[in-house]
Amino acid sequence: MKSFLWITLILIYASGASAQQADTVVPPVRHNIFEELGKNSTYNGYVNIKGEPGINALVQLHTTVNKNHQYISGFRIQIFSGSSYDHPIEELQLFKENFEKDFPDVPAYLNYIDPDFKIRVGNFRNRLDCIPTLKKIRRKYPSCYAVKTEIPISDLDKLSQKNSVSPLPEEELGE
Repeated sequence: MKSFLWITLILIYASGASAQQADTVVPPVRHNIFEELGKNSTYNGYVNIKGEPGINALVQLHTTVNKNHQYISGFRIQIFSGSSYDHPIEELQLFKENFEKDFPDVPAYLNYIDPDFKIRVGNFRNRLDCIPTLKKIRRKYPSCYAVKTEIPISDLDKLSQKNSVSPLPEEELGE
């Protein structure tokens, strides 16, 4: 889906490159990959790229957007969701602390998404990665489930989720 979107953007941008308006956003050029490829290397090789000049600006825009985007799409396990009117913050902090005592290898996050508080745990790149931890947590929190969310890259760097939670033995899975 993302590749289709980028191809569409490239085609739209390339077709309108000759009719650019004055208010078109052009990102600051920090590192031009096309110039780097065109230079002679230490091995006396170079790359000659022929194409629309607008493609260069589009690649620079793509690079700038990716550098500024500090989140990735991932999954966390939601163990609690409650109204901010029914649950004081102290109660929610205690709930989170109790979870962290029970599962010290899984990070917990208390978030406020108007008008509810949500306690979500773990940092997973995809739903498949969270299944062993979900089954482990479900023993204590039977109503928990996986939720797609934006995860800060800094949270992924702190903990490699694959190495922190060992998968359950086959006889404990109950399948």
